[in-house]
Amino acid sequence: MNRAIKSLPLYLVMMVLVAGLALGATTFVTPTTGATMGGQYVVNVTSTLANLANCTVTGTSALSGDTFTVTLINGSHTYANGTLNVTAERDAGDWVLSGTCYNSSGSTQAITQITAVKTDSTVPAISACTFNSATAANGQTTAKKSNTLVCTIARATSCNLYYKTSTAKAMSSDGEDYDCTFTSTSSYAGGGTTATCSVNSAAIGNNAWHMDCTDGVNTTTGTSYTFKLLGEDKDDSGTTTTTGGTSSLAIGGMKGTVTLILVVASAAMVILLIVNHSRKR
Repeated sequence: MNRAIKSLPLYLVMMVLVAGLALGATTFVTPTTGATMGGQYVVNVTSTLANLANCTVTGTSALSGDTFTVTLINGSHTYANGTLNVTAERDAGDWVLSGTCYNSSGSTQAITQITAVKTDSTVPAISACTFNSATAANGQTTAKKSNTLVCTIARATSCNLYYKTSTAKAMSSDGEDYDCTFTSTSSYAGGGTTATCSVNSAAIGNNAWHMDCTDGVNTTTGTSYTFKLLGEDKDDSGTTTTTGGTSSLAIGGMKGTVTLILVVASAAMVILLIVNHSRKR
């Protein structure tokens, strides 16, 4: 009994030590989940790892296709930090940061992962838009209900098309009246990349369109353009009017056509009667 009592404190000490090791962790101080990094940014972690020596932090962004690694040096017994040149990384809002810390005896401890970290050094650009291969401008005309819109996109992770309405149409999911192709990771190339949208079901008269693009932090809205579909528009009475030309001719449906034929036939009959009457004389 006495031996059990005497061994109890040592048992409790061991339990506390084991619990302490289990609860030990290394976590980010800067940045935190959802934070924005820019410029020369100091990455900082706090650790319970004894005799902390250094840490390695890795960042990955699926949207931009970019990655980075930064080494943190022990600044005290519990902290390590290092500087990341954010201007060398691609802007995005989906960065995932994780890593590992090491001590002088070779032990390691994982750094608790954080997500949705942002990098902010640039803004997206939208330029060189075309409409059916011609430089985009207001008031362009077309005889086709299906048309092709193209813009050059730089430094963007996603884009939207606005066509006929103010509702955003995500280029990552095509719809009934639009079909777009855009690869975000390619937009970080030196000359950017293209966003190509085939739009269908253009309405008679004016149709408006524009694009906007984001890097997860900043959004750029492109110039809005209008184009006019040339074609035929029928009113409730059945009258057909050609629109978009320099002149138009309106004839009242089938009844108008029959009436015109009768008028022409009557005129011809009158002319024949006059000719026959002249011969008899």
